[in-house]
Amino acid sequence: MLHFDPAVGFFADEIEDVRSDVAASWRAAFANSTDVPLNTDPESPAGQLVDSQTAAIVEKDTELLYLCNQFDPAKNEGVFQDAIARIYFLTRKNKTPSYAAISVTGLPGTVIPVSAQIQSTADGTLWQNQEAFTIGADGTATGIFSCLTDGAVSALAGTLTQIVTVVAGWDTATNEHAATVGTFEENRGQFELRRYASVALNSRGTAASVYARIMQLDDVIGCVVRENKTNQPKVIDGVTLSPHSVYVCVLGGNDGAIATAMYRTVSAGCDTNGTTDYLVEDDTTGIKEMIHFQRPTDADITIRLKFPDAAGFSADDLAAIRQAVFNNFYGEDPTEVDGSIMARPLMGDTIYAPRFAISVQNAGYTDLLDVDIAKTGGAWSDALYVKIDENPVLSLADIVIE
Repeated sequence: MLHFDPAVGFFADEIEDVRSDVAASWRAAFANSTDVPLNTDPESPAGQLVDSQTAAIVEKDTELLYLCNQFDPAKNEGVFQDAIARIYFLTRKNKTPSYAAISVTGLPGTVIPVSAQIQSTADGTLWQNQEAFTIGADGTATGIFSCLTDGAVSALAGTLTQIVTVVAGWDTATNEHAATVGTFEENRGQFELRRYASVALNSRGTAASVYARIMQLDDVIGCVVRENKTNQPKVIDGVTLSPHSVYVCVLGGNDGAIATAMYRTVSAGCDTNGTTDYLVEDDTTGIKEMIHFQRPTDADITIRLKFPDAAGFSADDLAAIRQAVFNNFYGEDPTEVDGSIMARPLMGDTIYAPRFAISVQNAGYTDLLDVDIAKTGGAWSDALYVKIDENPVLSLADIVIE
């Protein structure tokens, strides 16, 4: 049966206790002068009816407990989670495609149209141009192409080179840097993590409010905000923040939308920092102000896993282990540890190597001995701090199995 305690909330009896109560009710209802109690053993006709009624009660209790939990942001999911988030004016983020800056060469004046496609020579995925651009007088230009395959799709430098859409005057295409990996629609844990960090969305003038407003923008994957409240320059991770300023580093999203969100959230007189500049015009006064923010540079990450007999793994085993680690790194493993998700590491985060062991073991490889992490070419460690202007990136090829 379902009970309520103000100290702990709703709770239900164990199935055995529910059946005992139901059986007692049946025996009382069929009591007679012979003092022979009704047989409610499971194999008896009455016992089978008792079992059916018990199952119905337990199912009802389970559904009510589930409904009660949907009012708790730490436990709710689906439409209930969406409803709670709307109290904070938040909506679940849709999927964000992977994207890459593509350098092209060809005849000056050639227009690369919207939706022009190229293909990865590594995995065959198709990538589509997001905005028309024109090859310059020097025969080169750069455009942003996004992947047509949903989720965390990686592309190493130099792998997006096969032109699919034939355009007269377009000769070559390549990505000089690795693609920025996208995401699926926010899952339960990711959405709750952002909601918890975004309760300041309706405020302004604080780092929390700047973070909340930017993270609500379409196609923004991650954001880090730092403040300098002093009247002297302040250095964080080698980045100099001017006096009385805010530093914002954003992965993904539109430059104009990010700058506008910052302008509408920071306090009057607050300076901004970064190498990306955007001129914002005030909707009311028409005054224009230059807003600065930062785009992160990629920091290549390598992860090493040690097994007692890695030489005995098949190609399928190696692929499964690497995919499990890759999905964990990009926040696509829904496993929660002590109620917390394994979120995608971003700027300013510390990445702890043991987190990857959970996904590897969930994939069925329980004899893992050790996990280490490093910036590619750096020293191995069990934890790695990522600077506030760096975006950690991992490719399947950089997952080492020994």
